[in-house]
Amino acid sequence: MLSQDVAPPAHHTLKFSGPLTREALHRACRSLADAGPVARLLVDLRDVPLPRPDSARIQLACHLVVYFFDARIALLATKESINHVSEGVAARAGMLVHQFWREDAAMDWLLSQRPSGAATGIPHDAPPG
Repeated sequence: MLSQDVAPPAHHTLKFSGPLTREALHRACRSLADAGPVARLLVDLRDVPLPRPDSARIQLACHLVVYFFDARIALLATKESINHVSEGVAARAGMLVHQFWREDAAMDWLLSQRPSGAATGIPHDAPPG
């Protein structure tokens, strides 16, 4: 009998479009979490329309805490939509989460072996806000 180890993917992606509803968050997070462990997660919010109320951002952070607490998470959003609410809530819960508006910067940070962007000098590409 041949046994083959299958390497986990380098990262997983959750891509949202349309309004960021609690039901959509729950369905997507639950589906990915049920598929197996997630170590690195890119959450793509670029197709979620503005305005995004802070309540939706807080719900996103809560879902990330519940389903992916041990994962390194990069939030990818449009430059004009970043306000760091989701990132702040998740970080206060002890998670490793950073928000980006450039996909290349998000992927560089997400796939790096460094413990965190802030501690290692990796610049956030998000505008101050």
